[in-house]
Amino acid sequence: MIWLRFQCCQDKHAVKRQFHRWRYLIRTRSFPNHFAVTALTWALLVAGAAVFIHRLLSLGAVFGDSPVDFGYFYYAANLVWHHGSPSHLYDIGREHRWMLAYLSGITPVHPYDQYIYPPQFAVLLAWVAAFAPHTASIIWYALSTVFYLSSIGFLCTIIKSNHWRILFLSIALMFSPYGSDLMLGNVDWLIFSLLSLSLYLYRNRNMRLIAGIVVGISIVLKITPILFLFLGLAKKDWRYTWGVVASLIATTTLSFLVVGFEPFRYYLTHFLSMSALSAKNALIYGPGWNSSLSVLLPELSGTSFLFYLADALILFVTFKAVRKPPSDSLRNYALVSVCMLLISPVVEDHHLIILLFSIVYVIRTLETVEGFGPLWHRVRLTILSILLVLSTAVGPSTVYNAVIPLHYLVAMVGFFIWIAFFPPEGRETKLSMVSPE
Repeated sequence: MIWLRFQCCQDKHAVKRQFHRWRYLIRTRSFPNHFAVTALTWALLVAGAAVFIHRLLSLGAVFGDSPVDFGYFYYAANLVWHHGSPSHLYDIGREHRWMLAYLSGITPVHPYDQYIYPPQFAVLLAWVAAFAPHTASIIWYALSTVFYLSSIGFLCTIIKSNHWRILFLSIALMFSPYGSDLMLGNVDWLIFSLLSLSLYLYRNRNMRLIAGIVVGISIVLKITPILFLFLGLAKKDWRYTWGVVASLIATTTLSFLVVGFEPFRYYLTHFLSMSALSAKNALIYGPGWNSSLSVLLPELSGTSFLFYLADALILFVTFKAVRKPPSDSLRNYALVSVCMLLISPVVEDHHLIILLFSIVYVIRTLETVEGFGPLWHRVRLTILSILLVLSTAVGPSTVYNAVIPLHYLVAMVGFFIWIAFFPPEGRETKLSMVSPE
């Protein structure tokens, strides 16, 4: 009886507090706005979940076919798993004949496409070939879904407010680049997941050495995240940097023992030519397949020199921005990930999955300056909201027919300028990536 009376008193106090809160909202005329924002936030989450589930159910008529790019990964994994000749890893003719013989009707073979990833990738993912192609593709889909949702969970820990957290979750669930990556069966979800885990370990757990090891694994899977190694060097964060280097040495040594020296030699000497040959396949999507500055700047200037000059400028600005105190790990990851996209000669829809670092940075900034304030704060909110809309625009089916997917290009440039030149005016996080000096 005593417990029931206590519980009733507690419930009465809770109801009374809620009543006074509603009365305050009504008096301040924010009652309709409060519920409108709450309803809109939850509606966005439901819409995001619906889009995400629809994508999963539409994958090759519910796992009816293997994804396109996964077929090339499966060839490389099969070669290592069944102890094939390492010299055949980058043999495009043999690769196409094998795929036509064993993956015919499952994965399409494009005339210029081939496996162009580092030898370490084939070694680390060789276990995939222990399964039949159809089963392996289902496992690939399942892993991409679990890893992506886990990465979103890691990034959600950075956002403090529930309604901003729900907004980010909604954007991530309906994010077009992830849908494209899922359909193609590419590896960008894995790169994003490893970098998200690295940021979580660095920022939330202060485990800098392990965070660097995780980044090293992402580099051997795809060479472009090597900019995160230079981030550690620029910040003079030696524990993080040694973690990256140790991971690179360990995975490369293991791969060397498995496949020998020849695949490494061929990859280092033929990477640019293989990439140029593979890029010809993208032309089947029309002239707008590439969102890179390498398309826009040569069109404006008539020469590629302007693109290389822009690359050098972007790298210099990134280096100066990450070294300028006070520094924050989320800002550094967001800036380096956008830099990675801007200096790349090829930026397809699925590559932009790492823009989620910039989006969560933007949302954290919105959270910091939330509320009514000076005119500049309201302008900032407007600009950042527009960038969010641009970065989550419609998917490749409506974009690839354009001359250049401008909404992605504008989003990349806009994110880079904002993050590099306009850091938030708020308290920094406790575990920031701060230089020792």
